[in-house]
Amino acid sequence: YSFCTLLRLLNMPLHKDECSIGMRVLDLDGQEGTILWKGKMEVDPPFGNATHIAVQFDRVHRGQNRNDGTWKGKKYCEGPAGSVEFRIPKDFRKAQNAEVIAQLRSELGEQIANFPDGLLIKFCVARKYEMKAVKEMIVKHVAWRKEKNPTDQLVFPDGMGEDYPIGYGDGYDKEGNILYFERPGNGGKCHPKVFVEKYGLDIIGKWHIASVEAGRARMAASNFAAPRVTMIIDLLNLGDCGTSMIKFARLLASIDQDNYPEQLSRMIIINAPGFFQAVWRLVRLAIDDRTKDKIRLVGKDFKSTLLELIDEENLPTFCGGNNDSWLKNGGRSGIAPSTPGAAAVQGSPVTLVDEDLSHLEKEAQEKEESEAA
Repeated sequence: YSFCTLLRLLNMPLHKDECSIGMRVLDLDGQEGTILWKGKMEVDPPFGNATHIAVQFDRVHRGQNRNDGTWKGKKYCEGPAGSVEFRIPKDFRKAQNAEVIAQLRSELGEQIANFPDGLLIKFCVARKYEMKAVKEMIVKHVAWRKEKNPTDQLVFPDGMGEDYPIGYGDGYDKEGNILYFERPGNGGKCHPKVFVEKYGLDIIGKWHIASVEAGRARMAASNFAAPRVTMIIDLLNLGDCGTSMIKFARLLASIDQDNYPEQLSRMIIINAPGFFQAVWRLVRLAIDDRTKDKIRLVGKDFKSTLLELIDEENLPTFCGGNNDSWLKNGGRSGIAPSTPGAAAVQGSPVTLVDEDLSHLEKEAQEKEESEAA
Protein backbone atom coordinates (compact mmCIF):
# COMPACT_ATOMS: atom_id res chain seq x y z
CA TYR A 1 0.00 0.00 0.00
CA SER A 2 1.02 3.62 -0.52
CA PHE A 3 1.43 5.71 2.63
CA CYS A 4 -1.79 7.65 1.93
CA THR A 5 -3.73 4.43 1.32
CA LEU A 6 -2.37 3.01 4.57
CA LEU A 7 -3.60 6.08 6.47
CA ARG A 8 -7.05 5.75 4.92
CA LEU A 9 -7.20 2.12 6.07
CA LEU A 10 -6.10 3.16 9.55
CA ASN A 11 -8.90 5.74 9.62
CA MET A 12 -11.71 3.20 9.13
CA PRO A 13 -13.84 2.33 12.19
CA LEU A 14 -12.88 -0.99 13.76
CA HIS A 15 -15.02 -4.07 13.26
CA LYS A 16 -15.34 -6.40 16.24
CA ASP A 17 -13.50 -9.14 14.34
CA GLU A 18 -10.48 -6.86 13.88
CA CYS A 19 -10.08 -6.18 17.60
CA SER A 20 -7.48 -8.16 19.47
CA ILE A 21 -5.96 -8.00 22.93
CA GLY A 22 -2.93 -5.70 22.93
CA MET A 23 -4.02 -3.75 19.81
CA ARG A 24 -3.28 -0.03 19.90
CA VAL A 25 -6.37 2.04 19.10
CA LEU A 26 -7.50 5.64 18.73
CA ASP A 27 -10.87 7.11 19.77
CA LEU A 28 -12.85 9.97 18.24
CA ASP A 29 -11.16 12.47 20.58
CA GLY A 30 -7.69 11.53 19.36
CA GLN A 31 -6.85 9.57 22.53
CA GLU A 32 -4.77 6.44 22.11
CA GLY A 33 -4.92 3.33 24.22
CA THR A 34 -4.57 -0.47 24.28
CA ILE A 35 -7.31 -3.12 24.12
CA LEU A 36 -7.24 -5.21 27.31
CA TRP A 37 -10.43 -7.24 26.91
CA LYS A 38 -13.09 -8.11 24.32
CA GLY A 39 -16.44 -9.86 24.67
CA LYS A 40 -20.01 -9.66 25.93
CA MET A 41 -20.62 -7.90 29.23
CA GLU A 42 -22.83 -9.67 31.75
CA VAL A 43 -24.50 -6.95 33.86
CA ASP A 44 -26.09 -3.77 32.49
CA PRO A 45 -23.61 -3.26 29.63
CA PRO A 46 -23.27 0.38 28.51
CA PHE A 47 -24.06 -0.47 24.86
CA GLY A 48 -26.57 -3.27 25.18
CA ASN A 49 -25.83 -6.73 23.81
CA ALA A 50 -23.10 -5.55 21.46
CA THR A 51 -19.55 -6.83 21.66
CA HIS A 52 -17.61 -4.52 23.97
CA ILE A 53 -13.92 -3.82 24.30
CA ALA A 54 -12.08 -2.53 27.35
CA VAL A 55 -9.46 0.05 26.39
CA GLN A 56 -6.73 1.23 28.74
CA PHE A 57 -6.01 4.80 27.69
CA ASP A 58 -2.57 6.34 27.92
CA ARG A 59 -3.94 9.34 29.81
CA VAL A 60 -5.57 8.67 33.18
CA HIS A 61 -8.37 10.83 34.62
CA ARG A 62 -11.39 10.68 36.95
CA GLY A 63 -14.15 11.15 34.38
CA GLN A 64 -17.51 9.43 34.82
CA ASN A 65 -16.84 6.66 32.30
CA ARG A 66 -13.38 5.71 33.57
CA ASN A 67 -12.63 2.77 35.85
CA ASP A 68 -9.97 0.12 36.62
CA GLY A 69 -11.45 -2.63 34.46
CA THR A 70 -14.38 -3.28 36.82
CA TRP A 71 -18.00 -2.82 35.71
CA LYS A 72 -20.99 -3.26 38.01
CA GLY A 73 -18.89 -5.24 40.46
CA LYS A 74 -17.38 -7.62 37.91
CA LYS A 75 -13.68 -7.49 37.04
CA TYR A 76 -13.08 -7.88 33.31
CA CYS A 77 -9.46 -6.73 33.13
CA GLU A 78 -6.80 -5.02 35.19
CA GLY A 79 -5.80 -1.37 34.76
CA PRO A 80 -4.91 1.61 36.92
CA ALA A 81 -7.89 3.50 38.36
CA GLY A 82 -9.19 6.03 35.83
CA SER A 83 -7.51 4.41 32.83
CA VAL A 84 -10.10 1.98 31.43
CA GLU A 85 -13.33 2.52 29.49
CA PHE A 86 -15.77 -0.06 28.14
CA ARG A 87 -16.81 0.92 24.64
CA ILE A 88 -17.77 -0.64 21.31
CA PRO A 89 -15.32 -1.28 18.45
CA LYS A 90 -16.79 1.25 16.02
CA ASP A 91 -15.84 4.05 18.44
CA PHE A 92 -12.19 3.38 17.57
CA ARG A 93 -9.69 3.37 14.73
CA LYS A 94 -6.27 1.80 14.65
CA ALA A 95 -3.74 4.04 16.39
CA GLN A 96 -2.20 6.46 13.89
CA ASN A 97 -1.18 9.68 15.65
CA ALA A 98 2.54 9.14 15.10
CA GLU A 99 1.99 8.44 11.40
CA VAL A 100 -0.23 11.45 10.71
CA ILE A 101 2.10 13.81 12.60
CA ALA A 102 5.02 12.58 10.52
CA GLN A 103 3.01 13.08 7.33
CA LEU A 104 1.98 16.62 8.29
CA ARG A 105 5.50 17.66 9.23
CA SER A 106 6.85 16.17 6.00
CA GLU A 107 4.30 17.91 3.77
CA LEU A 108 3.82 21.25 5.58
CA GLY A 109 7.36 21.72 6.85
CA GLU A 110 8.18 25.19 8.17
CA GLN A 111 4.53 26.25 8.19
CA ILE A 112 3.97 24.11 11.28
CA ALA A 113 7.47 24.07 12.75
CA ASN A 114 6.21 25.82 15.90
CA PHE A 115 3.08 23.68 16.24
CA PRO A 116 3.41 21.04 18.99
CA ASP A 117 2.27 17.52 18.18
CA GLY A 118 -0.72 17.83 20.51
CA LEU A 119 -2.01 20.80 18.53
CA LEU A 120 -1.67 18.96 15.21
CA ILE A 121 -3.71 16.09 16.62
CA LYS A 122 -6.53 18.54 17.38
CA PHE A 123 -6.74 19.53 13.71
CA CYS A 124 -6.79 15.83 12.79
CA VAL A 125 -9.67 15.15 15.19
CA ALA A 126 -11.61 18.16 13.88
CA ARG A 127 -11.43 16.75 10.36
CA LYS A 128 -11.84 13.10 11.39
CA TYR A 129 -8.31 12.26 10.25
CA GLU A 130 -9.21 12.92 6.61
CA MET A 131 -5.74 14.16 5.77
CA LYS A 132 -6.59 16.33 2.76
CA ALA A 133 -9.14 18.23 4.85
CA VAL A 134 -6.74 18.37 7.80
CA LYS A 135 -4.02 19.99 5.69
CA GLU A 136 -6.48 22.47 4.19
CA MET A 137 -7.64 23.46 7.67
CA ILE A 138 -4.09 23.93 8.95
CA VAL A 139 -3.02 25.97 5.92
CA LYS A 140 -6.03 28.27 6.37
CA HIS A 141 -5.24 28.61 10.05
CA VAL A 142 -1.61 29.52 9.33
CA ALA A 143 -2.80 32.21 6.89
CA TRP A 144 -5.29 33.50 9.47
CA ARG A 145 -2.60 33.78 12.13
CA LYS A 146 -0.34 35.64 9.73
CA GLU A 147 -3.12 38.10 8.84
CA LYS A 148 -4.69 38.60 12.28
CA ASN A 149 -1.66 38.09 14.55
CA PRO A 150 -3.72 36.77 17.49
CA THR A 151 -2.05 37.18 20.88
CA ASP A 152 -2.76 37.15 24.59
CA GLN A 153 0.03 39.67 25.26
CA LEU A 154 -2.14 42.77 25.25
CA VAL A 155 -3.24 45.27 27.89
CA PHE A 156 -7.00 45.85 27.89
CA PRO A 157 -8.92 48.72 29.53
CA ASP A 158 -9.23 48.24 33.29
CA GLY A 159 -13.01 48.42 33.25
CA MET A 160 -13.41 45.35 31.05
CA GLY A 161 -12.46 43.01 33.90
CA GLU A 162 -15.15 44.57 36.06
CA ASP A 163 -17.83 44.64 33.39
CA TYR A 164 -17.11 41.17 31.97
CA PRO A 165 -14.78 39.20 34.26
CA ILE A 166 -13.06 36.14 32.78
CA GLY A 167 -10.22 33.92 33.90
CA TYR A 168 -8.60 30.52 34.22
CA GLY A 169 -8.82 28.77 37.58
CA ASP A 170 -5.90 27.01 39.23
CA GLY A 171 -7.70 23.65 39.36
CA TYR A 172 -8.90 21.16 36.75
CA ASP A 173 -12.08 19.25 36.08
CA LYS A 174 -12.34 15.54 36.85
CA GLU A 175 -11.00 14.67 33.40
CA GLY A 176 -7.94 16.86 33.87
CA ASN A 177 -9.11 19.68 31.62
CA ILE A 178 -8.31 23.33 32.31
CA LEU A 179 -11.08 25.35 33.97
CA TYR A 180 -12.20 28.68 32.53
CA PHE A 181 -14.89 30.96 33.95
CA GLU A 182 -16.73 33.88 32.39
CA ARG A 183 -19.46 36.25 33.62
CA PRO A 184 -20.87 38.40 30.78
CA GLY A 185 -22.26 41.53 32.39
CA ASN A 186 -20.91 40.47 35.79
CA GLY A 187 -24.24 39.43 37.26
CA GLY A 188 -26.17 42.35 35.75
CA LYS A 189 -23.70 45.13 36.55
CA CYS A 190 -23.13 45.95 32.87
CA HIS A 191 -25.75 45.51 30.15
CA PRO A 192 -24.40 43.90 26.94
CA LYS A 193 -25.37 46.95 24.87
CA VAL A 194 -23.49 49.23 27.27
CA PHE A 195 -20.47 46.93 27.11
CA VAL A 196 -20.41 47.20 23.31
CA GLU A 197 -20.81 50.97 23.43
CA LYS A 198 -17.98 51.37 25.96
CA TYR A 199 -15.37 49.20 24.25
CA GLY A 200 -16.43 48.46 20.67
CA LEU A 201 -16.69 45.12 18.89
CA ASP A 202 -13.08 45.13 17.67
CA ILE A 203 -11.60 45.35 21.18
CA ILE A 204 -14.17 42.85 22.48
CA GLY A 205 -13.09 40.45 19.73
CA LYS A 206 -9.45 40.85 20.74
CA TRP A 207 -10.47 40.32 24.37
CA HIS A 208 -12.06 37.00 23.41
CA ILE A 209 -9.21 35.85 21.19
CA ALA A 210 -6.64 36.73 23.87
CA SER A 211 -8.46 34.45 26.31
CA VAL A 212 -8.55 31.58 23.81
CA GLU A 213 -4.86 32.06 23.00
CA ALA A 214 -4.12 31.89 26.74
CA GLY A 215 -5.97 28.56 26.89
CA ARG A 216 -3.93 27.15 24.01
CA ALA A 217 -0.73 28.29 25.74
CA ARG A 218 -1.78 26.53 28.96
CA MET A 219 -2.49 23.28 27.12
CA ALA A 220 0.86 23.45 25.35
CA ALA A 221 2.66 24.23 28.62
CA SER A 222 1.25 20.98 30.04
CA ASN A 223 2.38 19.12 26.90
CA PHE A 224 -1.36 18.58 26.41
CA ALA A 225 -1.65 16.52 29.60
CA ALA A 226 -4.44 19.04 30.21
CA PRO A 227 -5.88 18.53 26.72
CA ARG A 228 -8.92 20.82 26.62
CA VAL A 229 -10.78 23.61 28.38
CA THR A 230 -14.00 23.27 30.34
CA MET A 231 -15.88 26.56 30.28
CA ILE A 232 -18.46 27.75 32.81
CA ILE A 233 -20.37 30.82 31.63
CA ASP A 234 -22.70 32.63 34.03
CA LEU A 235 -25.53 34.63 32.44
CA LEU A 236 -27.07 35.82 35.71
CA ASN A 237 -29.18 38.95 35.12
CA LEU A 238 -27.88 39.27 31.58
CA GLY A 239 -29.77 41.93 29.64
CA ASP A 240 -31.17 41.43 26.16
CA CYS A 241 -28.47 41.11 23.51
CA GLY A 242 -28.77 43.37 20.50
CA THR A 243 -28.65 42.09 16.92
CA SER A 244 -25.09 43.29 16.42
CA MET A 245 -23.89 41.40 19.51
CA ILE A 246 -25.62 38.20 18.38
CA LYS A 247 -24.00 38.44 14.96
CA PHE A 248 -20.67 39.09 16.60
CA ALA A 249 -21.07 36.07 18.89
CA ARG A 250 -21.63 33.96 15.78
CA LEU A 251 -18.46 35.38 14.24
CA LEU A 252 -16.42 34.52 17.32
CA ALA A 253 -17.90 31.01 17.40
CA SER A 254 -16.89 30.55 13.77
CA ILE A 255 -13.36 31.82 14.46
CA ASP A 256 -12.98 29.46 17.41
CA GLN A 257 -14.22 26.50 15.41
CA ASP A 258 -11.91 27.15 12.45
CA ASN A 259 -8.78 28.13 14.35
CA TYR A 260 -8.96 26.56 17.81
CA PRO A 261 -10.32 23.08 17.05
CA GLU A 262 -10.91 20.64 19.87
CA GLN A 263 -9.92 23.22 22.47
CA LEU A 264 -13.33 22.97 24.14
CA SER A 265 -14.03 19.98 26.34
CA ARG A 266 -17.48 21.23 27.30
CA MET A 267 -19.31 24.48 27.96
CA ILE A 268 -21.86 24.77 30.74
CA ILE A 269 -23.98 27.93 30.53
CA ILE A 270 -25.62 28.59 33.91
CA ASN A 271 -28.41 30.96 34.91
CA ALA A 272 -29.47 31.10 31.27
CA PRO A 273 -32.44 33.50 30.98
CA GLY A 274 -35.47 32.56 28.94
CA PHE A 275 -34.66 34.90 26.03
CA PHE A 276 -31.25 33.28 25.64
CA GLN A 277 -32.89 30.22 24.08
CA ALA A 278 -33.73 32.36 21.05
CA VAL A 279 -30.22 33.84 21.02
CA TRP A 280 -28.72 30.37 21.19
CA ARG A 281 -30.76 29.21 18.19
CA LEU A 282 -29.08 31.94 16.14
CA VAL A 283 -25.55 31.49 17.50
CA ARG A 284 -25.59 27.72 17.03
CA LEU A 285 -25.89 28.16 13.25
CA ALA A 286 -22.17 28.94 13.24
CA ILE A 287 -21.25 25.82 15.23
CA ASP A 288 -20.70 22.27 14.00
CA ASP A 289 -22.63 19.35 15.47
CA ARG A 290 -19.68 17.98 17.46
CA THR A 291 -19.24 21.31 19.24
CA LYS A 292 -22.99 21.70 19.82
CA ASP A 293 -22.98 18.39 21.69
CA LYS A 294 -20.43 19.84 24.12
CA ILE A 295 -22.62 22.79 25.11
CA ARG A 296 -25.29 22.57 27.79
CA LEU A 297 -27.71 25.26 28.98
CA VAL A 298 -28.69 25.06 32.65
CA GLY A 299 -30.98 27.28 34.70
CA LYS A 300 -30.53 28.32 38.32
CA ASP A 301 -30.24 24.79 39.73
CA PHE A 302 -26.83 24.18 38.26
CA LYS A 303 -24.58 23.07 41.12
CA SER A 304 -25.32 19.34 40.89
CA THR A 305 -24.51 19.46 37.18
CA LEU A 306 -21.20 21.17 37.87
CA LEU A 307 -20.28 18.73 40.64
CA GLU A 308 -20.59 15.85 38.18
CA LEU A 309 -17.68 17.40 36.32
CA ILE A 310 -15.74 19.49 38.83
CA ASP A 311 -14.76 18.97 42.47
CA GLU A 312 -16.36 21.52 44.79
CA GLU A 313 -12.93 22.76 45.88
CA ASN A 314 -12.40 24.07 42.35
CA LEU A 315 -15.73 25.91 42.03
CA PRO A 316 -15.72 29.73 42.34
CA THR A 317 -18.00 31.72 44.62
CA PHE A 318 -20.60 32.41 41.93
CA CYS A 319 -20.93 28.64 41.41
CA GLY A 320 -21.42 27.87 45.10
CA GLY A 321 -17.76 27.22 45.93
CA ASN A 322 -15.01 29.40 47.36
CA ASN A 323 -12.16 29.10 44.86
CA ASP A 324 -11.80 32.48 43.13
CA SER A 325 -8.36 31.85 41.66
CA TRP A 326 -9.93 32.64 38.27
CA LEU A 327 -9.89 36.32 39.31
CA LYS A 328 -6.16 36.41 40.08
CA ASN A 329 -5.56 38.47 36.94
CA GLY A 330 -8.25 40.94 37.95
CA GLY A 331 -10.88 39.29 35.77
CA ARG A 332 -9.09 40.59 32.72
CA SER A 333 -7.99 38.98 29.49
CA GLY A 334 -4.48 39.66 28.30
CA ILE A 335 -1.72 40.81 30.66
CA ALA A 336 -1.33 43.34 33.45
CA PRO A 337 -0.28 46.91 32.54
CA SER A 338 2.83 46.49 34.72
CA THR A 339 4.17 43.67 32.53
CA PRO A 340 7.51 44.71 30.94
CA GLY A 341 7.02 45.49 27.25
CA ALA A 342 3.24 45.27 27.52
CA ALA A 343 1.40 46.57 24.45
CA ALA A 344 -1.86 48.48 24.65
CA VAL A 345 -4.70 46.75 22.89
CA GLN A 346 -5.12 49.63 20.45
CA GLY A 347 -1.72 48.83 18.98
CA SER A 348 -2.65 45.29 18.02
CA PRO A 349 -2.93 44.51 14.29
CA VAL A 350 -5.81 42.09 14.98
CA THR A 351 -8.88 43.35 13.16
CA LEU A 352 -12.31 41.79 13.01
CA VAL A 353 -13.77 43.76 10.17
CA ASP A 354 -17.16 44.13 8.54
CA GLU A 355 -16.17 41.71 5.76
CA ASP A 356 -15.79 38.97 8.38
CA LEU A 357 -19.33 39.61 9.61
CA SER A 358 -20.72 39.77 6.08
CA HIS A 359 -19.05 36.49 5.16
CA LEU A 360 -20.47 34.80 8.25
CA GLU A 361 -23.96 36.19 7.60
CA LYS A 362 -23.90 34.72 4.09
CA GLU A 363 -22.84 31.31 5.43
CA ALA A 364 -25.49 31.42 8.17
CA GLN A 365 -28.22 32.35 5.67
CA GLU A 366 -27.23 29.47 3.39
CA LYS A 367 -27.29 27.09 6.37
CA GLU A 368 -30.72 28.33 7.47
CA GLU A 369 -32.08 27.81 3.96
CA SER A 370 -30.55 24.34 3.79
CA GLU A 371 -32.06 23.30 7.14
CA ALA A 372 -35.46 24.72 6.12
CA ALA A 373 -35.38 22.64 2.94
